[in-house]
Amino acid sequence: GAPQVIQRTSILILLAPPHAGRAAGIRSMPKRVAVGTVTGDKTLKTRRVEIKRLVKHPKYGKILHRKTVCHVHDEDNVSGLGDTVEIIECRPRSRTKTWELVRVINKSQAVDIAAMRAAQEQDENPPA
Repeated sequence: GAPQVIQRTSILILLAPPHAGRAAGIRSMPKRVAVGTVTGDKTLKTRRVEIKRLVKHPKYGKILHRKTVCHVHDEDNVSGLGDTVEIIECRPRSRTKTWELVRVINKSQAVDIAAMRAAQEQDENPPA
């Protein structure tokens, strides 16, 4: 429908109908896409992803390591600790979670040594 006009004192307020921007062909801002490493997978459907970057110090020129921490929504719990993932910006799902998992680029090759030793000991000494 047509926009609604409200006149209050000397201020003119123009209220657009819902979804008017999409119908008129106005596009929203492009969503940011990033690649990072999963550093936390203890919570259900949420991952902690670190995006590492190098920054040159403005005065001394030294290269510094910096990181950005994002909390990412992982609906199917497909990513794990150490995985390289691609994430995209989304609407806020909680106070800290504003990113969604797009895909897992590389699965982690890290091996849980403690679990391997426990399995090996169990094979050598089966319960009687």
